[in-house]
Amino acid sequence: MVPLKIVLAVKEIQYVEPLLDYVNGTEYGEKMRISAFTKTEAFIHYMNSDERPDAVVAELLF
Repeated sequence: MVPLKIVLAVKEIQYVEPLLDYVNGTEYGEKMRISAFTKTEAFIHYMNSDERPDAVVAELLF
């Protein structure tokens, strides 16, 4: 099974680690690959690459 590629883009870094810890501690940890961004430039660079996520969860700022 190929893991789902999920992109998370949030301004506040404190949201990233707890979410990743939670997901990795569940059965979904093996079913998802989460890329998290807190910098708009890095997020835009990733989204303009050849990499295509299955889902994007982003704050309006991004």
